[in-house]
Amino acid sequence: MSKELIRIIITGSNKGIGLGIVQNLSTKPYHIIMACRSVDRANEARQQILSSNPNSKIDTFELDVDSTASIDKFVQNIHNQYGQVDILLNNSGMAFKGDEFDAHVVEQTFRTNFYGTIDLTEKMLPYIKENGKVIFVGSSLGKYYLVKGNQKVQGQLQNPNLTKDQLFEVAKQFYDDVKDNTYESKGWAKSAYGISKLCINHYPQVLSRHESVIQKKIQVYSCCPGWVRTDLGGNNAHRSIEEGVVCPVYLVELPFQVNPSFQGKFFYDSVVSPL
Repeated sequence: MSKELIRIIITGSNKGIGLGIVQNLSTKPYHIIMACRSVDRANEARQQILSSNPNSKIDTFELDVDSTASIDKFVQNIHNQYGQVDILLNNSGMAFKGDEFDAHVVEQTFRTNFYGTIDLTEKMLPYIKENGKVIFVGSSLGKYYLVKGNQKVQGQLQNPNLTKDQLFEVAKQFYDDVKDNTYESKGWAKSAYGISKLCINHYPQVLSRHESVIQKKIQVYSCCPGWVRTDLGGNNAHRSIEEGVVCPVYLVELPFQVNPSFQGKFFYDSVVSPL
């Protein structure tokens, strides 16, 4: 990489883990692009950071990963203003609170945590530099125990040659089974958030075989920050935000060269962890 500031996009970064990552990197040689649904909130967070670290380079852009139009506009804005970036860190995520669980919950959760995140990533690929990185904030909640009663789905996800179509088929099957109220009998856990994270945890494996990723030697990872005290994690979580950002920041700061042992893998506590 050049001696210029490393340019990194961090989605969902006006609060929680995303903001924690911004705060951590703001004292280091990074040009941070905060991509948030609310630019006003992003600018408030930016001003707070700049009050402590006035030399930080931080820009803000509007991005709603639920909206194809918003994604398209964001990607075009990034290309127009910067040409390319070094790192895309997909942190945006959501979960319904309480016991509400139906097809609408699944649809909305996957739209943010899975489909929108993938749409943004694939549209950004042309504008990620050679030897760049794509990092996904997944979750250890998204593990195989969520589908332990469904051998077919487990087999699909454990396939080392898992394709994007197969991964999307898993996501659609979950939605269909929830809609038909047959999910329990078919071995799915009652967790839209967990299954969405199970799917996004596996996407780096698929993305690592993308022609553009291979040609440009882009690193691809997913990671779990742990159970963190945020709006999503709740007040009883074990980790502070400062502790939660350790693993994502570790991946951001890895040397800019593909390590075959790491590529497409899921990380927890800064080591490769099985799903």
